[in-house]
Amino acid sequence: LGFAGVSETALGAQQVSAASAEFLNTAGNGVYFSSACPVCVDYMRRYAPQFTNRIVPFASPALTHAKQLKERYGQDAGIVFIGPCIAKKNEADAHPDLINVSLTFDELKSWLFEAGIDPLFAPQSAQGFVPEKSSDGALYPLEGGMLRSLKRNGLKENVKLITVSGLKEFCKTLDEIEKENFESVCFIECLACEAGCIKGPCPGGEVSAVKAFFNV
Repeated sequence: LGFAGVSETALGAQQVSAASAEFLNTAGNGVYFSSACPVCVDYMRRYAPQFTNRIVPFASPALTHAKQLKERYGQDAGIVFIGPCIAKKNEADAHPDLINVSLTFDELKSWLFEAGIDPLFAPQSAQGFVPEKSSDGALYPLEGGMLRSLKRNGLKENVKLITVSGLKEFCKTLDEIEKENFESVCFIECLACEAGCIKGPCPGGEVSAVKAFFNV
C-alpha cells in the first residue's frame, strides 16, 4: 500500500507500562486509572471530572508510539494508526502533530480489496516490524494485558490491580469507587470494549487474511 514501514504500537505500550509502574510504586494511597483507552479517558473528563486527576499522567500507547516514531524517523514522517478502535480517530484529530490519520481494520480491509491485495498471497517483506519487534506490550489489546505488562516491570505488594472492561461496567465502577476509602494503591485498567481492544467495533470482519497478516 506504499508504507515505508510497519511498527507495533505495543512499543509505546511498553514505555507506558514502565512509566506507570514507577509512578504507582511511589504513589500515595488511592485509586488510579490507566490512560490507554481514549473512550474511558474522555468519559471521565466529560462526565466524571472528579476522577480526572486520578488518570496516570502519561499519554496513551498510541500517542507515545507516534512520538517514538517521530523522534526516530523525523518530525515530517507521516504516521497512520490502524486498529479496531474508532475512538482513535478522535485521538488522532486531537493530536495531528503526532498522528496524521487513524484507520480501522475495516477501512484497511476495504483499502486492500480496492488495491487488489490479498495479504496471504502478497510478497513477504524481509524488513519485519520497525524499529524492532515488541515484547510484553503486545499483551495490551487483551483484557488484563496491561496489568501483566505492569507486573513484569515490578510492582510493590501494596499496589492492587483491577481490570474493568465494557463501558457499562466502567460507569458502574466509577459510581462504586466514590464510596470507597482506599488504604492502598489501587490501579484500574479501564477498557470501553468488553474483553479488551481486540474486541473493538471495527476488527475487519471475518477476513482471516488481514488478521493473520497483522498478527491480531
